[in-house]
Amino acid sequence: LVAFGVTLALVIGVGAATLVAVRGGLRKVVALTGKMRRFEFGPSAASSAFREVTEVIDGLERAKTVVRAMQKYVPLDLVRTLYEENRDPALGGELRDVTLMFTDIEGFTTLAEKLPPDELARRLGDYLEAMTNAIEATGGTIDKYIGDAVMSFWNAPKPVAEHAKAACAAVLSCMKA
Repeated sequence: LVAFGVTLALVIGVGAATLVAVRGGLRKVVALTGKMRRFEFGPSAASSAFREVTEVIDGLERAKTVVRAMQKYVPLDLVRTLYEENRDPALGGELRDVTLMFTDIEGFTTLAEKLPPDELARRLGDYLEAMTNAIEATGGTIDKYIGDAVMSFWNAPKPVAEHAKAACAAVLSCMKA
């Protein structure tokens, strides 16, 4: 009877520890999927004591990497709209007045020829980050990056009231940055 009691206590203890570990891993999965639903795609280092849960977390991290890479080709606002409306992308569209802005660095080719590659990459990254922040802060959508150029627009995919003024505000912010 004592041996049975000890064995039962061990089984219950191991089961409880396993349950706690599984719940902790599932909490991490739920937290990661919550971040993805909020369009927070930054990398995170999460793991679990269980291989299967770790594989799910690794799959989510890979999906976030793909989304970060796709942001270079598809405006995130468009993806967000498709997600919120639970619909797939389709060919076609609607006619709408938009305001476009193109930026680039004057004399970039000459600058690129003079700077070491790592410094050029750092400076270009700083420039693109400043342009992106100014555009997104005014409701603009980055359409694409073309070398040192940025193509952006306002009033699509989501409406922007007074989109021309918003674009002008972005231009001023870009120049200041």
